[in-house]
Amino acid sequence: SMVGVRSSGSNSQVRYQVLIDFRGFPSSTPKAYIRSPRSSDIRHCNIHRSDRYAIAPNIDLCQVCIGSYARDFGSLPEDRVMRLGCYLNQIQYILSNPNPKSKAR
Repeated sequence: SMVGVRSSGSNSQVRYQVLIDFRGFPSSTPKAYIRSPRSSDIRHCNIHRSDRYAIAPNIDLCQVCIGSYARDFGSLPEDRVMRLGCYLNQIQYILSNPNPKSKAR
């Protein structure tokens, strides 16, 4: 779980249950998904509407838009612990600081 804000217009806190796909880690950027709250209750502009994904094909998940961070992740030193920490920090930052320019929602 990570605590973030409800939306760019509301600083009220929301607890997001985050599922992260590390299958290609550390060579490729992990993907983060929100398991709860439900898609219909999410107002955060950096979280896509629900869909089904290969990591959990029977569960509706909302993918987190990380923007240009995928490019930055690729330039990090090839240190697993550092890459993991940086990625988790980025997800926490996104959930706490919505980017209204995101086209995710």
